[in-house]
Amino acid sequence: MAGEKPKVPHHPMLLSHLQYIVRRLRREAGYSAINLFGLTIGLASVLLIGLFVREELSWDAFHEKSDRIVRIRMSQTLPDGTTSEWNQTLGPVADVLREQAPGIASAVRIGEMPGPLVAVDDESWLDSGFLYAEPTFFEMFDFPLVAGSAAELARPETIILSESTARKLFGDADPIGQRLTAGGRWSATSTEFEVVGVMADMPGNTHLAANYVASYQLNTENPWRTIAYTYVLLEPGVQAADLLDAFRAIEDGPVTEYLSDRESLVAQPLTDIHLYPAAAGDLGTPGDIRYVYLFSGIALIILVIAGINYVNLAMARSVRRMAEVGVRKSIGAGPGQLMGQFLSEALLLSAVAVVLAVMLADASTGWFGMVMDRSLDLVLTDGVVLAGIVGVTLLLGLGAGLFPAVRMARTSPILAFRGGAESRSLTRQGLVVFQFAASLALIASTIIIQKQLSFVQNTRLGFAADQTLVLPTRSALGESGVAFKERLTGIPAVGAVGGGSAVPGENTGILFFDEGEIEDYVPPENDRLYFNWITADAAFGPALGAQLVAGRWFRAEDIDAGVLVNEATVRRLGWDSALGKTFTFNGTPRPVIGVFEDIHMEALHKEVLPMIMTLGETASRYVILNVAGQDVSGVLGAVEGVWKEFLPDQPFTYSFLDDEFAAMYADERRLAHLLGGFSAVAILIALIGLFGLAAYAAERRTKEIGIRKVLGASVGGIVGLLSREFVAMVAIAFVVSTPIAWVVMSRWLETFAYRMEITWALFAWVGLAGLVLAVGTVGVQAVRAALANPVESLRSE
Repeated sequence: MAGEKPKVPHHPMLLSHLQYIVRRLRREAGYSAINLFGLTIGLASVLLIGLFVREELSWDAFHEKSDRIVRIRMSQTLPDGTTSEWNQTLGPVADVLREQAPGIASAVRIGEMPGPLVAVDDESWLDSGFLYAEPTFFEMFDFPLVAGSAAELARPETIILSESTARKLFGDADPIGQRLTAGGRWSATSTEFEVVGVMADMPGNTHLAANYVASYQLNTENPWRTIAYTYVLLEPGVQAADLLDAFRAIEDGPVTEYLSDRESLVAQPLTDIHLYPAAAGDLGTPGDIRYVYLFSGIALIILVIAGINYVNLAMARSVRRMAEVGVRKSIGAGPGQLMGQFLSEALLLSAVAVVLAVMLADASTGWFGMVMDRSLDLVLTDGVVLAGIVGVTLLLGLGAGLFPAVRMARTSPILAFRGGAESRSLTRQGLVVFQFAASLALIASTIIIQKQLSFVQNTRLGFAADQTLVLPTRSALGESGVAFKERLTGIPAVGAVGGGSAVPGENTGILFFDEGEIEDYVPPENDRLYFNWITADAAFGPALGAQLVAGRWFRAEDIDAGVLVNEATVRRLGWDSALGKTFTFNGTPRPVIGVFEDIHMEALHKEVLPMIMTLGETASRYVILNVAGQDVSGVLGAVEGVWKEFLPDQPFTYSFLDDEFAAMYADERRLAHLLGGFSAVAILIALIGLFGLAAYAAERRTKEIGIRKVLGASVGGIVGLLSREFVAMVAIAFVVSTPIAWVVMSRWLETFAYRMEITWALFAWVGLAGLVLAVGTVGVQAVRAALANPVESLRSE
């Protein structure tokens, strides 16, 4: 059309600019490859950690009312001023809260059947995820039903199954109206349930993960003797902290008779349950907010190290580009144009690194999720994930590229043609010191965790864990328990066989004694002294490999007469000698006939508690036996034969005590493996950065090196000259990292009641290893510069 201005192609210079950047990066392929490698593995590590952190923070947040749901716990103030908490409350507390506490819309009680033995027709198997709940469970929480009605849970002995469980039990048949039986790990009896509903499979990020939800029935004969997980839904606008006054009113009212002066109710928000367990007896697999903070910190450190690495390499490369800067400035290029060019290069390199990192992280999510015991998926269509990837790209590209871009853009044309002004050495040195300080701290922390795990494995536990077989018979043997154990004793390669109500790694019973029921002991005021309690047969202690300190083991005549106590009991009661001292059970005094070495029933995070052992010859909830020799599979086959003879309706299950105890430290092993891996990533990226800085130093001192060689300097002397500065930086990094790692790991070790001692020698070896790695990395560049022809070196100037 006449008068219309011709259209100009959009951004013709941009395409040319990008082509130039690509040609530049290809021309310096070695630099580009080193930088991409460091950025890629660093960003992949950050992405994986980000997925884990996001998963941990998402637990139970998917419920529409999650911000209004709280769990009620019980707290007890101990005589020494510390507090102990339980995640369960007395059963009727939910009713009292519903009726009397203002601001509460509804409440629900939940119970658990641990290790359920489920049977349909003639088939049975051990399963998991069995909860009892009131019908309001499905009103409070967003677990949708696909068939049936939650209201049916108001009827006794009804149950709702997950979709996958319903298919497993009944195939393609309609599960509604079908029947199954289930019994708990510690119960010899089972209950028959009618299926009244099917729910969608629960997501993995809930502490209430269940395959079975059965009707909850309160013990109406003595409800205050029952316990339950109690959850309440607050009215809109009510906060968990607002319940404090309501709790105080309740504690002064109907529950006063059942709570001591030292006990109280506390509220915990639903979304805090997974990461802030801090109390005994929890549902699901608890997480730990400290690990979220720890791995978030590691991700930040790796990201910063990767950025520093880029800056160092860019500075080393800038020496060769000063002539280019001078030419561009002399023909009119302004600082903004030059900064745009260099930032574009940084963003392009960062974008390529992010793409490679996403591919690497996606390929590693399966392995990483297995190590973290979490289901992790890198979904690029997820808005949060996509925003994070774009944000990291911009942050790394702009953040890391800004410093070298500003420096080169501000250099005058004359200085540029002369090679540029010397950059501030303190900045470069500070960056290297940070890199190595962070890396050395991570390495030292990894070694300390490994040494603590070794300490745990070599600590005397009070029992023999190796080749000790545990059979969870669920008290189903009854009076036939004695015959069962006798048959096991007759198997070749089987040593002592004993039975008890608990084994290390499992919960014991609890015994309380009132004032005057323990000889020669007067408890402090309001002190409710309790003991771990095991009922065992006469062979239990020897079969467990426990050691007597005084007295003797049980004999048949000790039934309802004598008791055994551990060393912690003697210390707690302040006795000089325990033998002959009495505990009163239901009005009958029972003397202490033996004292055994402290048995660690829990991980070494906790101190051994006082324990009392009473005799029960039919006690056989757990049967333990020693396996001698190497033919373990043969022994297992023979044991299974005896099992099927006595327990034909139960699947044969077993475990080894050392495996059970090792499982208690799964979090620590996971932490050690991941810290080791991320420490390796951090030190590798730091060494790449050091390599680049050494190249920068060698180029800046090319003329000096040539003159020194002409004057007779040796190769060793020049290597020492170029390495001296870096050795000093690593030494400073060691000084900075050591107290930080010492303090952090000392606090971590405080989570163990029994722990190793940190020594300076450990940090000295870490510092020496870091120094050797640094000198080796710098030495490559130093030797190359020292061997260069001095004539060529001087000509380059």
